Amino acid sequence: MTSVNLVGQEALIQESRRSISAMKVDPGTIIMDGVISENAWVLAEKATDFLQFRPTEGKPATEKTEAWVVYDETALYVAIRAYERDPSAITGRYSSRDGSDEAENDLIGVAFDSFKDRRTAFMFMVNPVGVQNDQYFHGDIESDNTWDAVWDVEVAQDDAGWSAEFKIPFSQLRYATGGDQSWGLNFLRSMSRNGEMAAWSPPSLKDLAVVSRFGNLTGLDLEENKDTRMEGQIYSTGNLRRQPGDSNDPFYKKNDFGGGVGLDLKYGLTSDLTLDVAINPDFGQVEADPGVMNLTSYESYFADKRPLFSEGSSIFNISLGTSPEDKQSLFYSRRIGAAPTGNPGKFGKYWSADPNVSILGAGKISGKTRSGWSIGIFNAVTGSEKALVQSDVGLAATREVGIEPTTNYGILRVQKDFRQGRSAIGLIATSVNREEAGASFVELHSAAYAGGIDFRHKFLSEKWEVSNLWLASTVRGTASAISETQRRSSRYYQRPDVDHVAFDPTLEMLNGWNVNMSVSKMGGGYWKGGGGLFARSPGFETNDLGYQTLADMMGAWGFIGYFRNEQLGPFREVQVNGSMSESFDFGRNRTGLSRVISANARFNNFWRMNLTVVSRGSALSPQLLRGGPMLLSEPTTIYFLGGGTDPRKTLMLELNSQLIEKSESASRMWNISPELTVRTGSKGEVGIGGRLGRGAGLPTSSGIASSAI
Repeated sequence: MTSVNLVGQEALIQESRRSISAMKVDPGTIIMDGVISENAWVLAEKATDFLQFRPTEGKPATEKTEAWVVYDETALYVAIRAYERDPSAITGRYSSRDGSDEAENDLIGVAFDSFKDRRTAFMFMVNPVGVQNDQYFHGDIESDNTWDAVWDVEVAQDDAGWSAEFKIPFSQLRYATGGDQSWGLNFLRSMSRNGEMAAWSPPSLKDLAVVSRFGNLTGLDLEENKDTRMEGQIYSTGNLRRQPGDSNDPFYKKNDFGGGVGLDLKYGLTSDLTLDVAINPDFGQVEADPGVMNLTSYESYFADKRPLFSEGSSIFNISLGTSPEDKQSLFYSRRIGAAPTGNPGKFGKYWSADPNVSILGAGKISGKTRSGWSIGIFNAVTGSEKALVQSDVGLAATREVGIEPTTNYGILRVQKDFRQGRSAIGLIATSVNREEAGASFVELHSAAYAGGIDFRHKFLSEKWEVSNLWLASTVRGTASAISETQRRSSRYYQRPDVDHVAFDPTLEMLNGWNVNMSVSKMGGGYWKGGGGLFARSPGFETNDLGYQTLADMMGAWGFIGYFRNEQLGPFREVQVNGSMSESFDFGRNRTGLSRVISANARFNNFWRMNLTVVSRGSALSPQLLRGGPMLLSEPTTIYFLGGGTDPRKTLMLELNSQLIEKSESASRMWNISPELTVRTGSKGEVGIGGRLGRGAGLPTSSGIASSAI
């Protein structure tokens, strides 16, 4: 009976989907100038009658929008006309790519579900001054704005509004040829002045359905050889470093020049599988990482925008965390080509070495077939790195010391969709092998492997979803390497008060496992909720190729909330939710207890207000003393209150405050942070802010303990 209902529901959705046909044109037909004047646009089928999905789902858009799609041998062309009764209300601000916020910009765009799996899509948007924004959607609602494609767009404004012409090469998309060549399609428009977001085939914020609500694009006739493609990019870098130094240092140069060359190559094996190859890719190809002050025992996390790693990255994204803010993952591409792990300073007073490990070569096959198979295969080899070292000033001779061994990194990811993407099962495996690690690099693992399976399934008319992740890991190396792993901040086996694990300096292998299970209701109305269980054994270790901050943990979490993205009295949007989580180590010591109540509202005049109360119960922390006994933290309550005026205006005031109370120590701390922003046209803004606070009371911790529950 259930499957019959699902099939019937899917048939009803398919029947109600909007559809337009793309018209094929000769190369050179479309002149990219933003003005929709070519005769091809007159002949092509038009998409119109846009509907709102914010602030009122299903209500007709307040302004008229029209869109067309044509294509030639190499690219798709999209034209969108955004009519505006008051052209002076058109808003667009200059910013970096992907930096166009809908609160400060009008936007128009197009999105293609080229696999027609109702889960993945490529979106291209632009604001009235031509700032591009592209994103890759996966899992129906999740988006990745680190994905950057090579495409062109031109905009124009006139007395009737504004318009854009997009040119999107087929080489930037993934799709299947043969059989049914229809795609999922949507056109979108956002208007800053009234906060309206509309679409030709509107998504549902109530049901958290985005790609699954796309309409259909028909009329495509794409042959396999049209997508067999090769793109190459040769890069070169150069730098000059001038800095003060020690005149006795034989390696010091007042003017230190450096540089490098490399190659990125992309080749279409088929229309839906792509081979990416890189020779000596470099972090210098992308913008510098932001500055971070990290006082924790964990390393900082940085996104990777190197072309080789950003292409198809969602296939390899296996999260270990229980929330979007938790960056723990089985695959962290910044491990490849990072700084050498060895410290040449322990071999001599003066030394010289490259700041990053050289990637000798790397290749990746990624894509998704029309039959629902997602495939990702990656392999990279980094070279052995050596440093020149001199012990003292009087010694003329220098010697080489190894600071990084030759290493091979591999990852395999396979996932199969079922029931039109409503269910899926997948396999993941990673490997790291270091050639010389067992001999010269005694603190590094000679080998590290991890892998497992994941599963998700939507049920009850796709309103509920259950998901599972089961993983196992093993690391191997010398006794020194495994001893270092046991002492890491994620587990601290050497703590004097631990009794459920034992530090063993003779081990040459460490094994572990990880399980995440959850069930959640994310559709079918304004009320959402869910919960889950998690467990990660003390020996689970994936940092050779992943990003992991914690092991030795188990617990549960849950949340319930009311999320209304439609008008309700004086409110434009309202969100009220509560959550709770509790965690323990494998010795049954409670390591975390948190309860959160949060309320967020945006008023009809676009002012906003938020209130959050966080209550943290007493818990034992294995990390605070960094290898010492567990520290008992006292119960803490944190109050956040903030708000801001209309972000679309020339003047915007934002005010945030915080109060922290700890009852056992009678301590209290508060602070308030006002900020005033003045916009100086479309190209700049000036901000001024400050922070005022005060703290009083006893120390924030109540002592040391190691009691078990």
